[in-house]
Amino acid sequence: MFENNLTKIVIDMVLCIDVSKSMVPIFEQVKQKAISYCKETVNNIKEMLNEYYKGVSYRVKVNTFGNFATNAQSFTQSQFFTINVFSENATKELEDYINSIQPFDSDDATNGLMALSEAINSKWQEYRSGDFFRQVILVFTNSKSAERAVLDYPDCDHVEYANLPTILTDVEELWNSDEIIKQGRNRLIVFAPDCYPWNEFLSWPFSYHAQSNASVDLDNVDFAISLKFVTLNL
Repeated sequence: MFENNLTKIVIDMVLCIDVSKSMVPIFEQVKQKAISYCKETVNNIKEMLNEYYKGVSYRVKVNTFGNFATNAQSFTQSQFFTINVFSENATKELEDYINSIQPFDSDDATNGLMALSEAINSKWQEYRSGDFFRQVILVFTNSKSAERAVLDYPDCDHVEYANLPTILTDVEELWNSDEIIKQGRNRLIVFAPDCYPWNEFLSWPFSYHAQSNASVDLDNVDFAISLKFVTLNL
């Protein structure tokens, strides 16, 4: 879409959405909030375009997660959707995909940390000096996350996930690894209850924890702050 020598706004975003049964009361709202977030990012990108940033590359990927022990199919990853910010229906394909997601009949502690690890290990766009570059991960959940590896589950044949870190300290090490994700250009935004492990993210660099819960309307969460967090040059 743009010549490679143009200075670009480059944003990759991964949405990690909890699809466990406890999300049912707010699931449609969460999906619409996720879609709205992507649309608002389109608007923010347009506002940032000027004589310096002449190109745009904006992509969004969707991960889902639940209780892997009771339903391994709850753990999915989409491809990256390329968003044409100049299109009237810029996010339509992504919206259709998100709207097709349904919660699973599984509950208890989710495998959110495993989904986060998979998100960090995404096939990000290549960093180029001079570009406005962001690698953004959003997590939507109302449950605590189990610190259990895939191989901890009996008879689990999903070996493709076997090496994903699921212990908080290991996931933090992954987040801080400049070989995988570009430090200073990375952003982690977690919409989750005030419980372990999510409340530990307050101490992580380039991380924002917006407290929310299934019993609380997500409209009470300040999305504007998290949107600014993505575009701020920290």
